[in-house]
Amino acid sequence: MKKLAIVPMMLLPLILLAWLIIDHLGLKAGFAGIEHGAAGAEVVQALGEPNSIVKCGSWGGDPPAGCVKEISYLSMLAFTDVWVVSFDANDRVIRKLRYRPP
Repeated sequence: MKKLAIVPMMLLPLILLAWLIIDHLGLKAGFAGIEHGAAGAEVVQALGEPNSIVKCGSWGGDPPAGCVKEISYLSMLAFTDVWVVSFDANDRVIRKLRYRPP
């Protein structure tokens, strides 16, 4: 009976790691496919719901001209990686950046 309990406990960290890697790679691939001028709905479709909606310039220094909001996605695998997409008043992408603190 003890052996049956040990196997799931050993597999759980591997399953969690696999999930984190898949999530990270999905963010990376989805982010790469976002084009300048894409609609906000397209971004959410590619990347899912954002982790946060912040004021322009919160990530990556000076905000781009015409920016009204930025959405961000945190990589759960590498907590220092944040993918940020900036939008104009028409809810169109005007900048995207991958933020990594120094």
